[in-house]
Amino acid sequence: MIGILEVLLTVVALALLLPAAMLLLECTASLWPARPAPSPEGAPPRVAVIVPAHDEASRIGACVASLKRQLAIGDRLMVVADNCADDTAARARERGATVLERDDPKRWGKGYALLHALEAIAAEPPDVVLMIDGDSTMGAGLVGTLSRAAASARRPIQAAYLPQLPRQPRMLDRLSALAFVTKNVTRPTGLARLGLPCLLTGTGMAFPWTVIRAAPIAGDRTAEDMRLAVDLSIAGYPPSFCPEALIAGPLAPWKEGPTVQRTRWEHGHLETLAAGIGPLLGAAIRDRRPELLALALELGVPPLSLWALLWTIATTLSLVLIVGGGSGRPLGVLLTGGLFAATAVLIAWARDGRSFVPARMLGATAWYVVRKLPVYATFPWRRHARWAAASAGPPDGPAAAPTGHGDAAAPTSLATVTIGGLCDVHSVSEADVVHRVIDRLAVGEGGWIVTLNIDHLWHLERNPEYAALCARATVAVADGITLVWSSRLQGTPLPERVAGADLISSLSAAAAHHEWSIFLMGGMPGTADGAAAALQARHPELRVAGVLSECDGWDPEDIAARLRAARADIVYVSLGKIAEERLIDRLRERLPGTWFMGVGTSFAFLSGQVRRAPHWMREGGLEWVHRWAQEPARLTGRYLRSIPLAIRLLGAAVVRRARSRRGWRSAPR
Repeated sequence: MIGILEVLLTVVALALLLPAAMLLLECTASLWPARPAPSPEGAPPRVAVIVPAHDEASRIGACVASLKRQLAIGDRLMVVADNCADDTAARARERGATVLERDDPKRWGKGYALLHALEAIAAEPPDVVLMIDGDSTMGAGLVGTLSRAAASARRPIQAAYLPQLPRQPRMLDRLSALAFVTKNVTRPTGLARLGLPCLLTGTGMAFPWTVIRAAPIAGDRTAEDMRLAVDLSIAGYPPSFCPEALIAGPLAPWKEGPTVQRTRWEHGHLETLAAGIGPLLGAAIRDRRPELLALALELGVPPLSLWALLWTIATTLSLVLIVGGGSGRPLGVLLTGGLFAATAVLIAWARDGRSFVPARMLGATAWYVVRKLPVYATFPWRRHARWAAASAGPPDGPAAAPTGHGDAAAPTSLATVTIGGLCDVHSVSEADVVHRVIDRLAVGEGGWIVTLNIDHLWHLERNPEYAALCARATVAVADGITLVWSSRLQGTPLPERVAGADLISSLSAAAAHHEWSIFLMGGMPGTADGAAAALQARHPELRVAGVLSECDGWDPEDIAARLRAARADIVYVSLGKIAEERLIDRLRERLPGTWFMGVGTSFAFLSGQVRRAPHWMREGGLEWVHRWAQEPARLTGRYLRSIPLAIRLLGAAVVRRARSRRGWRSAPR
């Protein structure tokens, strides 16, 4: 038995050593001097820039304006508004782009949008086609640099793709940015220094017309760009990396866990790895093309967090083998691989990642690996490797709220997840909620947001009036980490925790940007005024319509008249459970164009009277510990009564998952 385990572990150790060695080679080569770029010859190529965009109304204007400044006379800019529920098309036209609107929910994905644009320009084809995502930010001279390189090399060219951190990045956001820049900048730079091809990353790509017109690009896979690089390389057009061309895109914020979109990308990467290595190796041997072998090795480097997870498991088993009297050979190979990988990451950090991750955070990479475990744990039986339409809903992902401004159409219905049979929570992210509110304000529609946690559920179960009030809310989000954990355990994962204390800040920021006003009501003495001052200090353009600190005993009609006179668009209410729900329910009848949200202790957080838990505690689901340490007298009873309900919810979620597991395994993939 020990002998068999030793052989298996040796094979696994060698399988992990090979990608680690490739990773180290790429990162080390990135430090070598750059090869001189060939001088472009002939006239500048005629360029067509294609921008596929799905619900990008808030970003498409800036993207188009930036691209227009870089186009030469005769170049074309085409935006494909693909299955949009917002006014992406109108905003792109306002900035001078040619717009194609595509509405085909059954064929949903960037590949289909690109094919639609290529068919539209086929009658008068350009020399070079650039593909840019609608949320991208272009570096200076991007269009000219990429198009000249593609025309000169007669092969696809990939720009250096940099991440843009969220406004208030968490530790996991920064570590994710390091992984992003390692994959999309450091490694392809090393390949370029070695004179080898690279993979495509999805934006900042340039193709000669003759190459892209015959390429198989239509599809709904999230990692379609990587597969396109494989297909083009086998066909004789391996992509090259151009580090001088810079493009950046927003990094998806990391909340309490990996988002559905992040899961799709990871699963798409793994599927492409499994499907692409064989054809590359076969073509490399058949056609005697060593560059395809190199690309197969590059594709064979799995996501770093997955590699680290597998390495940890194998190392643990190797230690067990030694204790049982076996050989230390597998452990030696594993330690060598670990040294290779750690050295490669340090090189990538020193070269490209220091602006994203301070040195003191490098030790937290193990925590980052642990937090991505759910992504890989679901891959064997439930893969998320395809784009999904906005209305797909759980379990594949959240319904996307419309993001237009001025679109009078009825709002897209939000998918819901039932938690423990007690309540329905909308499957939305924090950004989805903000977009929802801003969009509906633009057409004169108000609403009500409730932020539910385990204490709310305790009251819902015991107070029919409170349950009926919360059921009348427009948007219900999971403010408690227990609700998020329950949704994931039962197999209908919510995208993230949407904390009211975070939502009040992001919603106020959006209100400032779109010139809507806020009004603050209730709270502990002085907290509403302090919160208003804090929000206005962060966003000087924010209009605070008013503050009403003491509103107990006020008639709802009088409060409504005051809100109407102040022209309040978004009202934050902090009166405690049931009292604030009763008031909001009555105010909504009188102010149908206003949005309301109960905010709990958010005023106290903003004003500084109560300290909020640090990011690492919030990310780890330990914010309640910090709260209890500050107010044990008030919170001990609440937490003790909630523990049995939390255990019941989590247990019921596990049972539901177990009962439906057979159905999951038989679901189409």
